[in-house]
Amino acid sequence: MSVKAEWHRLREAVVHRPGIEMFFGLLEPSSFLYDRFFSMDEAVFEHKGLEHTLSKIGVEVKRLKSLFIDALRKKESARAQVAKKVSTLIKYVGFSAESAKKSFLEALDSMDPETLFNLLLLNPTVETRARKSEEGKRVIYPFVKLGVPLANLYYLRDQQAATDIGMVYGRMAKPQRRREVFITKVTFEASGHKTAWSVRAPGTFEGGDFMPAGDFALIGEGDRTNLNGILQVMRHGVGYEEIAVVHYPSHPLIAGDGHEPMLFMHLDTYFNFAGEGLAVGCGTLLDHTLVDVYHKKRNGKYEKEESGVKLYTYIRNKGFDVIKLTNFEQLALAPNFLTVDDRKIVAVDVERNIDATLKKIERLRAQNPEKFSAFCDHALREYQELKLTREFFPRKKALEEQRVEAIPLDLYALTGGYGGARCMVASIRRD
Repeated sequence: MSVKAEWHRLREAVVHRPGIEMFFGLLEPSSFLYDRFFSMDEAVFEHKGLEHTLSKIGVEVKRLKSLFIDALRKKESARAQVAKKVSTLIKYVGFSAESAKKSFLEALDSMDPETLFNLLLLNPTVETRARKSEEGKRVIYPFVKLGVPLANLYYLRDQQAATDIGMVYGRMAKPQRRREVFITKVTFEASGHKTAWSVRAPGTFEGGDFMPAGDFALIGEGDRTNLNGILQVMRHGVGYEEIAVVHYPSHPLIAGDGHEPMLFMHLDTYFNFAGEGLAVGCGTLLDHTLVDVYHKKRNGKYEKEESGVKLYTYIRNKGFDVIKLTNFEQLALAPNFLTVDDRKIVAVDVERNIDATLKKIERLRAQNPEKFSAFCDHALREYQELKLTREFFPRKKALEEQRVEAIPLDLYALTGGYGGARCMVASIRRD
């Protein structure tokens, strides 16, 4: 399977409906890379709505867990790979550790695929402690500790990217998420998807930083994807005629170097394609983000031919119209929409996210007034202007004038994990 352009019709997508792992993430949102606390019940309800919307418009939606289970039932090699991984992950300590681990390994071959999936998801350590009961009898108490459950797995974009020559599997920048790639790679390979490359240390690469655009593609460099990872992908994972490396954005209203990882985490948190010849992005960042342009030579290698070009200038020179969004809308994850066809998008309903965005602005100011005050003041002024015009994304005249069909979704809870519709969907096949 391959993907040439973000605006080609989406035919097949994979999602992961949140499960018990999200519950653990909500116990300590910050360490689990979430933006804020939110209702798990609401998040699951919203995710079902996203799945339903995609299915209704003709996308074949598959769930990761179901694909994983089918893969292990049909391919013994995939099952063996998972069993080997699980045997090294699960730990036993304490009173009966040796016999408990032996029993686990003896039972491993008979474990069903769903159990194996849950073990990868939760990564438990079992500690047994011997105590005496009131009657004086020995009792063995099991205590279970989970080694960083994969609370971010529902953001199924980031573990990999479908390029024009196959699947590129990333290496997640945050250790909390690295186990996710094993699950998706085993699943997609066993389902018949060709692997183009798997990024290796010290490289990092995440799918939210990859944006295909026909004969060229953009790859964002920043907190989650580094230059080493990008160069690996250019050497082994893509065949586009041109690659634009989009450097870490620097916001002029944020004091210091202008960087803020959780505000501009991936390229698709501030830039996106809504259709052929149409791009959408945060206006301030488009004007303050630089691009290096690499061209593919006859020997198949990429060579840098331009550097220091503004992202806005680069896209305009490619013949794209550009719709600029406010900083307030960017904070509400407006650019993180999913393009399902040429000029047809599934987007976060920014108006429903106003309360969460205003609270986010308050948190930023309280966290570091010196760094964020000017940025927060500007975003609040933009909010007041949007209130007057009622043009919160995606209900914008500019989109209507470009004949974009926008399907707004209430993703208030799900966006608490810090990501919108694009982040939650692995686009596997496009026409």
